[in-house]
Amino acid sequence: MDMFNFLLAYLAFVAFVLFILLFGESPLFVGTPVSFCHWLITIGPCIALEWTISKCCGAKGGKVLLCVEDVFCNRRNPFLQVMYLLIWSGCYYLYCRDVFTMLPGKYIGGYHTYTGSFAAFLCLVFFFLASITDPGTVTKDNCRALVKHFPFDDAIYKQEKDCSTCGIIKPARSKHCSACRRCVARFDHHCGWINNCVGLNNHIYFIGFLATNLIVAIYGTILIPLVLYGDIEELLWHPIIHPRRKEVVYLANNRGVLFEWLMIRHPVLMVLLFISLVVTLLMGGFLAFHLYSVAIGKTTNEGFKWADLYKEMQLSLQVEERGKDKNGSNGGGWFSWSKEKSKVKIVLPRNAYNLGVQRNFAEILFPRAILGWTASRNMKRK
Repeated sequence: MDMFNFLLAYLAFVAFVLFILLFGESPLFVGTPVSFCHWLITIGPCIALEWTISKCCGAKGGKVLLCVEDVFCNRRNPFLQVMYLLIWSGCYYLYCRDVFTMLPGKYIGGYHTYTGSFAAFLCLVFFFLASITDPGTVTKDNCRALVKHFPFDDAIYKQEKDCSTCGIIKPARSKHCSACRRCVARFDHHCGWINNCVGLNNHIYFIGFLATNLIVAIYGTILIPLVLYGDIEELLWHPIIHPRRKEVVYLANNRGVLFEWLMIRHPVLMVLLFISLVVTLLMGGFLAFHLYSVAIGKTTNEGFKWADLYKEMQLSLQVEERGKDKNGSNGGGWFSWSKEKSKVKIVLPRNAYNLGVQRNFAEILFPRAILGWTASRNMKRK
């Protein structure tokens, strides 16, 4: 396998892993190889690591592992934020040193130095906005307004109750984040890359963060090949000596040799192109997932809740069917019950929070209409 085919195989593998991570817990894939693969690359390695450390290092090793887990998973930690800034700084430096210096090129204008830099700095703007903006902390002033706006649906949010940690009413769609130590309205998830929760008040900035990173990645995926093509176009039909086979070849006729030759002549540009391709897949998948989730009125946290509800309904149905089979009402033994069970379709309740695409997006575009304005009215009445 030449380097070009290896790259394609790797990108296909990244796309497959991304699909498993995003949709592996969907009710559509319960009990399928997709669900098993999700367990295998998420929960499975954690269990294996815990078992290995406990066997090799004993109880002390287990305690150290729990401490590490607590620091990185249960507390706010700037590690991934610093990592993102280092990656951004390193890539931008390499673009300035190796890509922008080749502009203008035969097929690309010099103005891309400025448009590319603007797009890159736009990533930082949304990164800081998503990081420092309050995600929508539930307080005594706004909890009643949130309860009114997000009524309990008796499906995944069954009844009004107080948060045992914050000591205030816990509205539907909210969740207490153990890392941030607060209840967050319309909680989506806690993101380590921004070291903040994604909630009602900053979800739009988080989507902007994903979108700008996707735009930059696509920009690089288009820009670099045009720069490279302008640089090597005249050499495509010139005979060269193959570095391994020691024979005369033409770059235009041999895709694998062309790829290897580019790796030798422009290694930094090829690495940046590879990074851009991977980031395009990752950011494209995550952005599409979040846009789809907003469009159907479902948060990431609620996706897990719907999956749990599906499993509960499935288990309840299995118990009921086994009971019927035991009483002889189904007949035919276990094989007959299995056939009958496979025909039963589990229907989840309607999502009460899906208000239509426009209103769903308006909810994250104008969160002050829920959090700020109503809360300010309540304070004026007092």
